[in-house]
Amino acid sequence: MGQVVEYPAFGKDDKRPRVLLAGNGMCRCYNSRSWESLLASIKRNECKVDLTSEEFKNVPFPIGAIIATDDHVDEACGVIARDLMQESYYMAKGELALFREMLAVDFDAVITTNYSYEFEYAMDSKFLKKSNKYAAHTDGCARKEVCYPLYSFYRMPYNGQLKDIWHIHGEAKNKSSIVLGQYYYINSISKWRAYLKDAYTKYYKKEEDKIRPKSWLEYFIFGDVYIVGFGMDLSEIDLWWLLNRKKREELPHGKTVFIKDANEELDMMKRSMLEVMDVEIREFSCEDKDGKTDYQGLYRKIIEWLKDGAVSV
Repeated sequence: MGQVVEYPAFGKDDKRPRVLLAGNGMCRCYNSRSWESLLASIKRNECKVDLTSEEFKNVPFPIGAIIATDDHVDEACGVIARDLMQESYYMAKGELALFREMLAVDFDAVITTNYSYEFEYAMDSKFLKKSNKYAAHTDGCARKEVCYPLYSFYRMPYNGQLKDIWHIHGEAKNKSSIVLGQYYYINSISKWRAYLKDAYTKYYKKEEDKIRPKSWLEYFIFGDVYIVGFGMDLSEIDLWWLLNRKKREELPHGKTVFIKDANEELDMMKRSMLEVMDVEIREFSCEDKDGKTDYQGLYRKIIEWLKDGAVSV
């Protein structure tokens, strides 16, 4: 069943929870598979639409997964889960130093879109064998959820603190939980919308304007969220919906900061959407001797900024 965690309530005048939303960016510093190689691994031999690898580069990943699998996304989730459940996948990355450094930042919650367990392995190199020990959930559910997780996470000790890792797009250990493609994105939105509509009546009005988180959604909306290593592709419709929902929240809510590589161009449409959603954009750069981005150096700059309290730059 896992340990049951009850989070403390916080009020409108209290300090906002600090929340990390992490994508696949830091994984790429450890030669993790690119989305392109992942698509190649799940591509069916015979498809109704047979795009070349070059053509796939122009297709957003969630849509590419549908095309590559001929809409057999469920089978693809099994392939992805099997690959990410191999201990060798994590052992090849050593101690995952960047993840350990990011975990040293004082975050109240770590939310990740990754199906893999880099954060967990950075804290325990035997995580896959011991994952049940760290499984946790709030009292919003009786046991760990099977799919579209709202209440379930991993709680792990690290440097004298407890770190909570939420896999909001599912995880490799449970292939049924993996959210991939527009069909599953919309299902997620439906569950999030129903929860947030119900939660306002159940919690916020009965606790003197105090909010007691029962899911990661309260952290996202009411906390200060720092987006790192996640490109916010416009096809990620579930998270764009959630940004919009956060902006529309009537109660006082936290800010959102999108952190990016200054050397990577942010197209006009995405920048416009981020600005309309009241998302603050922060850019950092770190170049090697050839003038190319040094990604490990870049993330270390970001980590130092976050440790310093994320002051203006």
